[in-house]
Amino acid sequence: MLQADSIVALNIVEDATQANYRAASYDIAIWKIVAPGGEELESYKLPPMGIVEVISKERFRIPEKVCCLAHVKTSLCNEGLLTLNTGLIDPGWNGRLSSFILNFGKDDRLLLSGDVFLRITFHELSFSTNHEFGSFPEQALADRVYIGDRKRNMVDRFAPEFLNLQKIVDRSVAATFEKYRQLLLVYVPVAAIVLAALTFFLNFAILGFVQKWVQPNDAAKAELLRNSLERQEEAGRRAATELGGRLDTLEQEIKRMRAPAP
Repeated sequence: MLQADSIVALNIVEDATQANYRAASYDIAIWKIVAPGGEELESYKLPPMGIVEVISKERFRIPEKVCCLAHVKTSLCNEGLLTLNTGLIDPGWNGRLSSFILNFGKDDRLLLSGDVFLRITFHELSFSTNHEFGSFPEQALADRVYIGDRKRNMVDRFAPEFLNLQKIVDRSVAATFEKYRQLLLVYVPVAAIVLAALTFFLNFAILGFVQKWVQPNDAAKAELLRNSLERQEEAGRRAATELGGRLDTLEQEIKRMRAPAP
């Protein structure tokens, strides 16, 4: 592992901050912050379970016989911030470094340009890789391409809430509710029309049933009633005729009793 004076002598870190050198490592500082919407910022309030990508202020020119290891900053972890993509940096790398930062704390965290986000150590290889690394573009062009790639990656793959499960669940429930609400707006009127049609046809069928099975019974009852009334009427006429005959007989008897004796 290379010590600080060896790192400086090899001119590995460009745009370095002297205070960021440690005895056997270097603390990388934030230059640009790429928000989930793709904005390029110098400060950002990171919400709980939110994610953001940061790009280093320093550029690194790694010699062919040196490799680097990027480590999380323990102090940041203690504050609820976790850098995700740590690991090996191969020999021959010439450019800036970036990392995702996740806020797994319960409060918002303000990130500023110049804040430290990674610690990097340098290790000398025992033999040359004999690898042709090719040429790198000029610094200004390399920065523009690198930042552009980071923006596209952030916009395409990450949401502002990232692991905020409550917001994700709420959004999913709202989307599902809206979907079924739209379906209800379409199908409920159709179902109401179908139900009305079924009700109409059901009533029509019941009416036919009544006409077929109930009306004949009613007609029979009416016929019986008519016959009964006719019999009663005939009996009434006979009774009236008999009563009329009796009245005539009584009237004649009365007239005979009133007639003077001869």
